[in-house]
Amino acid sequence: MFKTIVNLFAGRPKEALADNDLRRFAMSLGAMYIDVKSSLDDIADDMSDVNIKSSGYTDKLIKEMEGHFFRLDMDYGPNYSDHCKKLLEEMWEVTDKVSLIKMVDFLFDKGHRLYYDCLCRFIKNHSGEIKDPELSSLADELKLLIFDPTELPDLDLIHAQIEFIRNNPNKLLSLNIIGWDVARIIHILRLSYLAKYISHEEAWGYVDKTVDFARKDLHSWQEFSDSFLVGRSFWSALEKEMGEFEQINKILLNNKYSPWNVVKW
Repeated sequence: MFKTIVNLFAGRPKEALADNDLRRFAMSLGAMYIDVKSSLDDIADDMSDVNIKSSGYTDKLIKEMEGHFFRLDMDYGPNYSDHCKKLLEEMWEVTDKVSLIKMVDFLFDKGHRLYYDCLCRFIKNHSGEIKDPELSSLADELKLLIFDPTELPDLDLIHAQIEFIRNNPNKLLSLNIIGWDVARIIHILRLSYLAKYISHEEAWGYVDKTVDFARKDLHSWQEFSDSFLVGRSFWSALEKEMGEFEQINKILLNNKYSPWNVVKW
């Protein structure tokens, strides 16, 4: 299996590989968007005959992780450019370098966390039924915090988000969802690199910024996971089923071959 993996990644550009601990940390922030189960199964298979107490065990494990978790081109390879372009346009409104930079800057500057904080403040001051004029005023305020402020606010979504927070007040009113924003920065940079909207030098420049950005408010992979999951659930409050990412993050937190258990926060 090891030889197969080596051959699979041998032709891929070295500049797409994280070459230091900080970049490996940053790339691990987007681990939930990788094919986690398949990747961890491959790594476990390759490490099965390596003694955990042997010299250089961790270095060998990190080497096995490289092709799966620590690359700008993920496990996709160069032939997925059109697929990535389609994803970027449909999910992110990104169609070129200009729109990419606009989106990444938005995620660094505002993301969904300012919207979330605004809604939390509103809920703290409105414990009862929310009247239509209050909701309209809130929608006008929230509109300034989304990516495209010209879009009409989705009042059904706002109602669902309010109920989501009210149903979990002790935890959510004090939680920062920066994990949700930073994970998406890494993911969009990977997709954009594969789509050839951005060079590896430019991509790594943004990736490097995510290290301090994430560590500023979060202090462990558990906190990061909680932050991501709450942000994801909050933003998609109208969706009924959110178990996929919960399961993925649980695996990443508990599997001994996961980057979250090898790369230090």
